[in-house]
Amino acid sequence: MRRALLRWFSRERRAFFWREPESLTPFQVLLVEFLLWKTSSRSAPLIERIARRYARPRDVLSRGVAQLEDELRPLGLQRR
Repeated sequence: MRRALLRWFSRERRAFFWREPESLTPFQVLLVEFLLWKTSSRSAPLIERIARRYARPRDVLSRGVAQLEDELRPLGLQRR
């Protein structure tokens, strides 16, 4: 079973930027986890754009609430 699953995964896997954690800061990994909580992998391009923009907590703090809500609205997370 294990071998069959690994073969299937090697053929069928999809590439997502969050599966390459060495290219992300720990904060970006946390942010992606939160963004994926209520969304699907179809939102990957938007989630990647947000994660790249906010690599550190201070990046989030430097934005206004309205701007953050606007960026999260397409994911339905603007009030979270």
